Amino acid sequence: MLKETERRAIRCLVWLSVWAGGVLSVAGCYNAEDSWKICCGLVIVEDETSSPTARNTIIDWQQFTSFGANGSALDSNNTNLPGSWKKRRIEAAIAEFLADNPGARASDYFGGLGMTCAPAAIPKSDVAQCDIELPIWAECVSLNVFFPWGAPIPEELRKPMPAFLQVRIDVSASAFLGTATRVVPVPGGRLCQRQR
Repeated sequence: MLKETERRAIRCLVWLSVWAGGVLSVAGCYNAEDSWKICCGLVIVEDETSSPTARNTIIDWQQFTSFGANGSALDSNNTNLPGSWKKRRIEAAIAEFLADNPGARASDYFGGLGMTCAPAAIPKSDVAQCDIELPIWAECVSLNVFFPWGAPIPEELRKPMPAFLQVRIDVSASAFLGTATRVVPVPGGRLCQRQR
């Protein structure tokens, strides 16, 4: 005769099997419209070719940046420290550059990375805007993290696509002020949005 604890364990295994079977049977039941409902975020895909260190530095700053299907960016904070991870990395790089290069300006660091820097359109300020547009490969990813066996991303978005990473950084003579990042499609290309 089975003990009460053994009966409970068997009952739990049976319920777990029924639940798992139900979930797996529903997993393949989706259509193209379901795929668009859970679509999409965008990630930068590592480039297989060797890249200059400066390009890699700028792309590495995007490690904790979440990109929407339209290429818009949201910088996340992966610690309890103030500011985003990207902000802390850029501030540390500027501080190191200025310590190693007395008399240099923060914008000189970004110029060394291949960014184009120009005075900001703010009268009587020492603010500079540094911009760059880098060719990248982007890939669409599902936002369906709570139901991973659900509908996949739409068929036409399953391969990496060429795009541009646009980065703008605002700096004073010696300090980081802010950044804006965006992914844009190549001319005639697309991102992770439905084409109308």
